[in-house]
Amino acid sequence: MITERLELLRELVPGLHRLAVIVRSDPGLDQKLQDVRSEARRKGIEPLVLEATTGKALELAFARLRGERCEAIYAASGPLGPAKRTRIIALAAESGLPAIYSFRIFPAEGGLMSFAADKRTCSAVPQVLSTGSSRVPSPLLCPLSHPANSNWQ
Repeated sequence: MITERLELLRELVPGLHRLAVIVRSDPGLDQKLQDVRSEARRKGIEPLVLEATTGKALELAFARLRGERCEAIYAASGPLGPAKRTRIIALAAESGLPAIYSFRIFPAEGGLMSFAADKRTCSAVPQVLSTGSSRVPSPLLCPLSHPANSNWQ
């Protein structure tokens, strides 16, 4: 699903070159990072991996991604706790950068989009803020703010 997530970000940011990859120390992190780095580089995207294991580290990661001229955000870690999830969504919105998440809970709580497995259908389903479109919305139609719902499928 890494490939699909990167493709969705490229639709929002044509010519995407610099991607912030935010992670925490989840089980299997090394393999996930290797896969993300490999796929990003194959697509001509330079990944900047930022580890955010605490709230302070998350704040510092977002400060750094702005300084490093990242053009999009890929939150590659798990669903996090409610407080940290709310904070990462808010920081992504404040940054003005499109962000994709690995779990559906993020857009349900105001994040821009996710691409994740749907356990009900055993398939992958993108979730994006509701814009009435059947494809990934353009950045002009998709403001980075807290949406009321996210039922795009």
